[in-house]
Order: sequence, then structure tokens, then C-alpha cells
Amino acid sequence: EEENFKYNLKDFKPNKFEDFNSLFWYQIDVDKFRKGSAENIDSVAWNISWAELTEEEKAFKQKNSWYDMPYFRRYGGDLQGIIEKLDYLQDLGVDVILLNPVFFSKSSNKLEVADHFYISPDIATGSKKDYEVIEKRSGTSESDNLFKSLLDEAHDRGIKVVIEFPLHTGKDHFAYKDIEEKGKESLFYDWYVHEDDANSGNIVMLNHNNLEVKEYLLNSLIKFRDMGLDGIMVSSLQDREILNYIRDNSDIFVCALPLDYSEVFEDLDSTDAIFNLRSFADILTLFSYFSSYNSSSLRTTLSLNTLRYPDSFIGSIVSPISTIDTERALSSFINIDEINTRAQENKNYKLIKPSMLGESAEKKLQLTLILLATYPGSFMIAYGDEAGMWGASDPDSRKPMIWGEIEPYDRDYDVLSKYPDPNFKDVDNVNDLVFYSREVDRDIYNFFSSFMSLRKEKEDIFKYGELIFPPLPQDVSGEVLVYYRKFRDRAAVIVVNLSNSRQKFNLPLPFKGTYVDPLSKKNYDNIVGIDDFEIDSKSAVVLFAD
Repeated sequence: EEENFKYNLKDFKPNKFEDFNSLFWYQIDVDKFRKGSAENIDSVAWNISWAELTEEEKAFKQKNSWYDMPYFRRYGGDLQGIIEKLDYLQDLGVDVILLNPVFFSKSSNKLEVADHFYISPDIATGSKKDYEVIEKRSGTSESDNLFKSLLDEAHDRGIKVVIEFPLHTGKDHFAYKDIEEKGKESLFYDWYVHEDDANSGNIVMLNHNNLEVKEYLLNSLIKFRDMGLDGIMVSSLQDREILNYIRDNSDIFVCALPLDYSEVFEDLDSTDAIFNLRSFADILTLFSYFSSYNSSSLRTTLSLNTLRYPDSFIGSIVSPISTIDTERALSSFINIDEINTRAQENKNYKLIKPSMLGESAEKKLQLTLILLATYPGSFMIAYGDEAGMWGASDPDSRKPMIWGEIEPYDRDYDVLSKYPDPNFKDVDNVNDLVFYSREVDRDIYNFFSSFMSLRKEKEDIFKYGELIFPPLPQDVSGEVLVYYRKFRDRAAVIVVNLSNSRQKFNLPLPFKGTYVDPLSKKNYDNIVGIDDFEIDSKSAVVLFAD
């Protein structure tokens, strides 16, 4: 524990796509992010209560549960809306936008792909001519051109664009409809896996061993890569045949996101980067039990989540704080025993705005951001994490983005009896309900914005800097975690106090110089260490030396 530990990124084998190393990813559900100027579809009001059903939904609910509603509810977010908010994303320090599927599909989440060669008009221009182009499968649609505009505008701001790429289709796909009409006589019959357990609902699996299928998917990617698309994300590494074919025959970046926290990718030959959900899950476990862990356990957790992968992947491991499929980080911190739970499966899940239960969740979110944003590798948030959005797993994780200019939003509510000894003001005791407002959490946003601006300004330290764990005084070695990111004559010093009390100790520094704490505006001039350095309980400090 006392030995000076170094983790030197300069010695690692470079990744094929080194420009994807150590980046800030931002995941977007297009329909829920921002509604642009076009009226593409019939949609509900953006600020409608998430828990309140429309009249049409009330009729539909007679045959379904409430949680079937959000899967069909459309908010009208579109590509134009993203373009209009690119400056917002740039100011936040975003390096990569990850979009849910954008290909032609009638489904709200676009997973039931009807044609991989065209952008879905209902999230783009809404042009009737586009549907005619798609029907004929000839030419370029206006929606395709709008997608190219998004790519161009993002690149002008230094932002990459990656899209989720389904390796299956829906039953509305032109090939599958031909099979439904002609059966085994269809020229597309061998495109699909005809086994009952291979398909789920309206999603049908393509036969990835079929050369025509490989060419179809590859040519789709080449079309959009030529427009400027930077990469694709797949949700599984089980389809290695098609992934290897794509990587062998194109120069497009391929990354993989597991379906849940339990899946850990080990065989990484078929991808250029992976998302490591275990990072947040392990940090959540530690943060949920402050009294039962120390700096050694946190250091071990961080190290294992890095060292379980090959050297060439260190920079391109993406550690999500939240995703649009898993529960939001803030809700995770107030539901510690129910990680990755859908609220409809657990009636005790706390849906309430976490800040109503105190500041603990916000502090843990800040600590998590500092840890994942300063450790080797990339990290990701889901849209709205920076605004304090919360929610259980999908669909609650896909609520519409909260924008200050759209406030006020309608109130939401939860079951009052879930909360022992509540001190809530807005309640309905007769119906056992507690109400709460939805708005941008300015404290969380300001912290995200300030800290990510700093990280962007010092990005060379976090992209190339070696990781060093210095020895600490014995009396705080179990309470405080300290590590350096050092690059040439520049460094960042990260100090995390895991204890329940304020700590004072002599803080060692990587070299003599002037150190600045930009968040608190403190300066430490021409020093080799800080005597009697103080840090509040359950907090973090980041010092920079230039």
C-alpha cells in the first residue's frame, strides 16, 4: 500500500482509433432530447406529466399496464432539435454524441428497422417525398441530407457522432415483408434466422452468415460513413461474424455496449472500444455503504475495472454514469438495493426526485463524475444527467429532456407510503400521493459545466497522462484516496475523502510548482507538498499544476 504505484499510458499499445481515447460521451434518445422546428409526427406536449396519461393512453391502458405507455408515446424530438442544441453540447464539453437508432422505422425507439439505408423521416424532415424515396429504394432523401447536416455541424464543433446500429430488422423491413408474402420462394428467405427463439416480438434476427446480409449492412454503413458518420455501437458481441466482416472491410469505428450490468466483455477482437457498466455498478456499491469501505477498496475497484481489459483498450474503455436503458445515477443512489430495476417490477422503487431526500445523491453524483472523468479511459452520461434528471430503468430513464426555456413542467407524483416519516409539503394523504416538480437542477448543472470545462481545458493530461498512486500518511491511508495524472510538466492531483469526517493531512505532490484548485479558487504557490491539507467528508478536490 505504501509503494508508489504507476500506470503509464505511454507504454500501451495504441488503439486503431486513438482519437476515440479518453473522451466525454453523451447519449441521446432522439425522440426525447429536443423538438426542432419541423412538425414530423403527432406528439404529446413536451412538458406533460410523465405519470399522467393522455385520453388516448387511458383507453389503451385498459389492455395494458401503465409502463406500456411510454414505449408508444412520442414527444417529437428530432435531428433538427439536436442541431439546435449543438452549441449547448459543445459548451458542456461533449466529445462524442451517441444516438439511438435513426434508420427508417415505425417504432418509437427505432429498433424495429425497416431499412438500414435511410434515415427515418419522422425524426428528420417529415417529408412525404422521403417516404416515396424509401419505398422505391432509390435516391437520397431530404432526411438523409438533414442527417449529413447534423454530422457536418457537429464536426465543426469538434464533436464526433456515433449511432446505435441494430444487427436485426423489424417485421416491416422490405425483405421480411417479401418473405411473409412469398414464403420460402422469397429471394430474401435466407436473410433471416427461422428459429422461434431467435426472434422477439416485432424484432427478427438477420442471418449474419449470409453474404448478402453482410453486404447489405456493410453498404449501409459505407453510405453513412461517406457522409461523415464517425462510428457505430452494437449492443452485443455475440454477432462476431458480421462485426469482423464490417471491421475488415471498412474504416468505421465499432464499439459495444452490454445489455446490463452483469455482462462483461472479455473477447474483444471484434470491437474497437467497449462500454464498461461495471465501473458505475461497483462505485455505486461502495458509495451506498460509506461506513464499510475505505480508500483501498475504492482504489482496487477502479484498478480492476481498468486492468480487466487489454492494454490497447485502456484509453477507449467507456464508463457510463447512466445510459438510456439503465436507471439514472441519481435514482440509483436512493435505491441502492434495486440496481437496474424497472419500477413496474418493484412497487417499492423510489421514483421521487432524489433531492427531496437530501443532498446525498447529488454529492455522490459529483464524486462519481470526478472519479470517472479523471481516471484513464472515456466516460459517458445520458442526456439530462447534467440537468439532474432521474428515473428507474427503461422506460423511466427515457423521460423527455428538461430544458429551462420550456419550464414549467407538469408535476409528477409517487406513492407517499413508500417513504417512512416523510417531511413533504405537497401531498395527497387521501390518495397516498406525494407530488414534486421537474426543472433543471442548477447546482448539478453548474458543477457539471464547470468541471467539464476544466477537463476540456486540461484534456492532454487525462488523455496521455500516467496514473500514479502516491504513498500517504498511515493515519489517513484508509480514509483518503489520492492519485495523480501526470503528463510532461503538467499534472492533476485528485483527492477523495471517503470518510464521514473532515480530514487534515500532509498531501504529497508530483513535483514542485504552483497548484490551483479552480473550483474553490485556491492557489498553492511554489510547493512540493501541502502541509495540513484539509478536505470535507465525502468530497473530492482536483488540483492542477501547469
